[in-house]
Amino acid sequence: MSIGHVDCEQQEFILRRGHVPARKHKRIHRRPLMDDLAHQINKLTTSESANWLVLHGMPGVGKSQLLVDVLWEWPEIVFEQFKRIFWIDDRNTNPENLVDVATDALILVSDYMDEVQLPENLVKIGISIRTALDCIAPPCSDSKVLLILDGAMLPDTVRFFDTCKTKNCCVIATSNSEEIFSLLEDVTYFHLNCNDGLNENELMQKATLYGLHITSKQAKNLLKLSGGNLAMLDKVLQIAQGNAEILPALLHRLQFRPLSELNKLSEYHYPTMEIPISLCFRMIDKRIAYAFDHWTVFEPFKWTSLEVLKLCWPMDLCGLETEEEIRGMLLQDLKVLVRNSLLDEKVFETNDENEHDKNWCYIIHPLIRSYLLHNRSNSYSNFKKSMDSLLEKLQENAEYNERVKEFCDKNLDNLRDTDKAFSLMLNQKSSAMVCIKYFINEGIIKLFRSIILVMRLEV
Repeated sequence: MSIGHVDCEQQEFILRRGHVPARKHKRIHRRPLMDDLAHQINKLTTSESANWLVLHGMPGVGKSQLLVDVLWEWPEIVFEQFKRIFWIDDRNTNPENLVDVATDALILVSDYMDEVQLPENLVKIGISIRTALDCIAPPCSDSKVLLILDGAMLPDTVRFFDTCKTKNCCVIATSNSEEIFSLLEDVTYFHLNCNDGLNENELMQKATLYGLHITSKQAKNLLKLSGGNLAMLDKVLQIAQGNAEILPALLHRLQFRPLSELNKLSEYHYPTMEIPISLCFRMIDKRIAYAFDHWTVFEPFKWTSLEVLKLCWPMDLCGLETEEEIRGMLLQDLKVLVRNSLLDEKVFETNDENEHDKNWCYIIHPLIRSYLLHNRSNSYSNFKKSMDSLLEKLQENAEYNERVKEFCDKNLDNLRDTDKAFSLMLNQKSSAMVCIKYFINEGIIKLFRSIILVMRLEV
């Protein structure tokens, strides 16, 4: 028996014993991301301070599957770096149910014992977990244990496992939120952003696994509407499995209908993408959720500068705030959305080294925007008032604010395309209810874009 064969058997033994999920049959190797994550895991084992690695990104972007692929594809990480690996499924949103997650973890790390006495409270469960981990990797040894917390959603869960963690224990967590890890020290983040979804070649390759041979145009349309989201694409391809004629209807539904209508059991944990996205919204303050409604006026997958956002983001001001203070308040609100995977941010380089002149820009994923359109937190009347105010501010600022003017320039073609799509929608012989519902969700946005278009042409 070869050494390589022995290594593979040892790797499989460690992973299966630790309940690490198997690789998906219809998977696409995202090699650059896998290489980056493998590098971060290796750094985690050699770091003297940081012992938490958090995979952070929006729902369905492929955090868990990426980690699974790395563990199965890099045997040297498994049997050279860690004596044991334990995969703990979380996704718990109720603090009262934390004891269930903790009990599952205790049973998992104590699987080598013939009998396990299950304590009845969290403190005793935590002590038992620490005892089990110390038995596997004693503090005086070089052995290490890896705990994987998949789908962390509560700060209470993070605090509990941080207290359970021993000297020779590392923790990797996947989560939609950075906020829940804010109390930890020395945390390393591995971010999966909007642009880390599938590309055109990967999508066409994945479609063949479902018996579909899609065209380049179909792939581009699907990527535009799904944002390359792995879980969403899996559901669409699974519904259309073997029948490309279904794709146009699915694309139409993805563009105009709520995410809840694309309901399909798949390898993803939730039947629809609406459920995990709604959990992200539960993590933010209602005031920010109401303000975030106004983001529906912007195109998805297009960077929008802070100067433009400042014109439409509602804030409770007394009138004495300086521009610097208003800017800081807005940055703080947007940071909450970024840390909970509802936005991505980027600082574009400028010639000015002044911190306040940095070109902060933000981008919204198509699925997040779709959720906003069909699950509006704010009232329609309040939204319309805010849009009226925004139109006035844009008209006042576009002539002298370079970044506002740049926004209008870059979005001119998108505005025209939106008008055409909306006109086509109204000309179709669809039911009255569909037209009315679409108008309620998109009508004010179409009006907003039309006015900007006219305003831009007049300038």
